[in-house]
Amino acid sequence: EKRYFIIILIQRTMCRTGSITVEPSSVGTERLVKDVHPIKKMMANERSFMTAFISGVAVSFLTSAFSLYFPFMLQPKAAAQVYLPAFYTYEESSSFFDNSAWTYLTDYILTIVMVSLGWLCLSAPSDASLLKKRASGLLLCYAASVTAGGIAHQFYTSLESRNTFSFRLLWTVCVGTVTAAGGFMGECASEVSHFYGYYRIPGWFWAGFALCTTGLCVGGFMSFQRPAADIFVAGITQFPPTAAMIIPVVQELLQGKSSVFYSVLCMIGFAMNAPLLPLYAFLLYHTTWTLPAVNTLLHCWLCVTWAMQGLSLRHFIRLMGNDKKK
Repeated sequence: EKRYFIIILIQRTMCRTGSITVEPSSVGTERLVKDVHPIKKMMANERSFMTAFISGVAVSFLTSAFSLYFPFMLQPKAAAQVYLPAFYTYEESSSFFDNSAWTYLTDYILTIVMVSLGWLCLSAPSDASLLKKRASGLLLCYAASVTAGGIAHQFYTSLESRNTFSFRLLWTVCVGTVTAAGGFMGECASEVSHFYGYYRIPGWFWAGFALCTTGLCVGGFMSFQRPAADIFVAGITQFPPTAAMIIPVVQELLQGKSSVFYSVLCMIGFAMNAPLLPLYAFLLYHTTWTLPAVNTLLHCWLCVTWAMQGLSLRHFIRLMGNDKKK
C-alpha cells in the first residue's frame, strides 16, 4: 500500500511538471487510486482513535481533580479529618484500618455475588457479545476489588504491615479495579445508548479515561491515611460513565419505549452509590458508629447497588439479542 501511495505521488508531481502524461482511464492508474482509498481510511481512523483517546485522558484528569476536592465541598470539617493524604505511607496518629471479621467476610460475600452476576451476564442467551463481555468485565472488576480488600483487611493488621510494598500492591488492586471499572461501565453505556438509537461514545475514549484514572491511582494520588477513603474518591471518578448510562435509559423511559421495572432498576443501581460519599464521612465524624459497623453497612449497600447494576445489564443483553433475532 505504501509503495502504491509513493508511486502516485511521484506520478502527480511529474504530471504537474510536464515530465510524463498519465491516461486517467488506464487500468494501472485506476488500481493505484483504489489502493490509496484504504490508506486514507486508515489515516482517518487513526486520527479518530487519537482524538477519542486524548479526550478520555483529558476528562479523566478533570474528573480525578474534581473527585479529590468534592468531599471538602460537601462536608469541609469531616473531610479534613477523613481524607488525609498518605501516598501509601501511613502514620500511626492518623491512619485507621479495620481488621474485623465483619469487614472482610462481607467483602468475600460480595466477591461471590459479583462473580455469580458476571457469569450470568456472560452466559445470557444473547448474541450481544460486546455488551456481555463489558458487563461481565465491570462485575469482575468489582469482584477483584472486594477480594483484594478482604485479604488486606484480614491479614494486614499492623501499621508496619501496611507500610509494605505488598500492601501497596494489594490495595492498588483494590482501588485500581474500581477506577478501571469506569471504562467497562462507559462501554456498557455506549452499547445501550447505541441500541436505543443515540450517540455512541467511542470505546477508545473510555480506554483513555480508565487508563489515566487508574494510573493516577497507581501513583498514589488517591491514597489516604484511611485506606477505605481511597475507594470513595475512586468511586467519584465513575461519574461520567454513570451519567452516560443513565441518560439514555431515562430518555427511553420518558418516551414510554422501555421496561419501567428494568429502567428504574438500572437508574437506581448506577446512581445509588452517590450517597455513600457523604454517608461515609458523616458516620465517622458525626456518629459513634464503630468501623466494623460502618464497613458492614457500606458493603451491604454496595451489594444491593452492584446487584441491581448486574441484573439491569443482563436485561439489556437479552433485550439486544431478542431485538436482533426479530
